[in-house]
Amino acid sequence: MVRLLSLLPLLLAGCGKDSGSDTGPFDPECGDLDGTGTDTGNLPDVLGSWTVTFGKWYFSESCDLTDDELTDWVNGAMQVKGRAPDNLYAQFGDSDERFYGLESSHGGIVFSGEHESNLYGTLRASMGGHVYYDVYRDKSVIEGFGFVGVDTTGDGEIDCPARGDFIAFKSD
Repeated sequence: MVRLLSLLPLLLAGCGKDSGSDTGPFDPECGDLDGTGTDTGNLPDVLGSWTVTFGKWYFSESCDLTDDELTDWVNGAMQVKGRAPDNLYAQFGDSDERFYGLESSHGGIVFSGEHESNLYGTLRASMGGHVYYDVYRDKSVIEGFGFVGVDTTGDGEIDCPARGDFIAFKSD
């Protein structure tokens, strides 16, 4: 109980309060794990709109899979919602499908879930990477990996994997 009370000031800190450095309080409402500022790496706020490219560099087993059906549903708009660090979720395009996520205070983030494909049935997917602010592109970025697993035989096991790069740019 005493420990919980000592955390109360941190929990009461609101969004948008600039402490002037990354040593500010964890701000789950804004999705910013290290507070505002730039002195400890400045993890950007992950909540909001992102634009995704998945599979520019891409590999899949030869299971008669088409690239478009495997990756088009990921490419384009992504919304990240919830609370950082461990109650996040991403939604792609206009879909109601949720890909649940976790974010590390060191900058790593991952989302995982299932997508219902018209051609392949249930696709099991994970994607993520490192979240950072890229000063050269002047944008917040998630850069890393994507994996899509397909159960081509209907037995509940992934028997055809596909993997590729994953990059997302913050839109708002």
